[in-house]
Amino acid sequence: MICVICPTATAAAVVTGKLGGKIETVASYTLFINIAVAVVAPLIFPLMNGGADAALGMLSLKILTKIVPLLIFPFLIIIIIKNFLPKVNEKIKSYSGAAFYIWAFCLIIAISQVTKAFVEEKSGGITEILLVVCSLILCCLQFFFGKKIGSKYSDRIAGGQALGQKNTILAVWLVYQCGFAPLAAIGAGTYIIWQNIINSWQLYKKENRS
Repeated sequence: MICVICPTATAAAVVTGKLGGKIETVASYTLFINIAVAVVAPLIFPLMNGGADAALGMLSLKILTKIVPLLIFPFLIIIIIKNFLPKVNEKIKSYSGAAFYIWAFCLIIAISQVTKAFVEEKSGGITEILLVVCSLILCCLQFFFGKKIGSKYSDRIAGGQALGQKNTILAVWLVYQCGFAPLAAIGAGTYIIWQNIINSWQLYKKENRS
């Protein structure tokens, strides 16, 4: 459930651009779905774990504090630069490829943290394996259905990335913040690995076609 309700990753637009998809579609959806999750998650999660102690309003505020610095502030800065500093805007656009390498560096850190949590987890191995397998199945299904939905609007790449590439760091944070068993973070955490194996395969195929 965490892997499904988790919003789209901010890096999805970077990968979409590399794959030749419509960046503006993913960027718009990412902005919308992150704010939507900040509103919906506090209503759903307390019911799922027997009623968390955190007040709904406070939990929404906490989620927004994680989202706003990554989405709203950059969005406002872009609008200001584009409209009032056109020369700066053109200079920044000339370095747009750097976003991919920044994303790759952040990915290394995220996967390292997931690996550390997996190694240090003291529960039975079967439970961990089931969580890993379930996150793989959900990851494949979400990319599949995202591409199916995107195909109907001639936007297959953007659809797959918007639905399949998740903000899993936020998902792991939600697991701990909303009172779920810490073991659930392994499922959300390994989703990082699966989604980026799929992304790497897609980029590999795109590179070969080029």
